[in-house]
Amino acid sequence: MATELAGQMYDRAMRRQHQPSGDCTGADCFRYTFLICCALAAVGTVLAALLWRRTGKQYQTIIKVRAKSEVGVHTATAGQT
Repeated sequence: MATELAGQMYDRAMRRQHQPSGDCTGADCFRYTFLICCALAAVGTVLAALLWRRTGKQYQTIIKVRAKSEVGVHTATAGQT
């Protein structure tokens, strides 16, 4: 996705500069591509953090249940030895 976006934005910037050589010079060539990719990365980070917070309590509950069941198994097998 980023490669396609970068190519399209570079072509658009090149047309705005009216360069006969086909080269785009300066920060304008990739400024919007950089900003869009940064915004998408920030949105992804926020969504991952929200998912982590939302599912964290469920995973803690699962871990506690497994820990309790393992303690029961170890206690039962220790008495058999």
